Amino acid sequence: MKVLLDLQYLNVATTGIKTYMMELAYAALPYPHPDIEWIFSQDPETSLIFIRS
Repeated sequence: MKVLLDLQYLNVATTGIKTYMMELAYAALPYPHPDIEWIFSQDPETSLIFIRS
């Protein structure tokens, strides 16, 4: 299964959804699951954009 985590709004969000999305991203990276391929729209640490819409 491929899961796209769209982190586009992290640059403008200050609380709420930003906290949730960052926790999800940080949990997905160190604990990979063999059945899940995580795709990030941008790097959560550097905000480098990987996917443009």
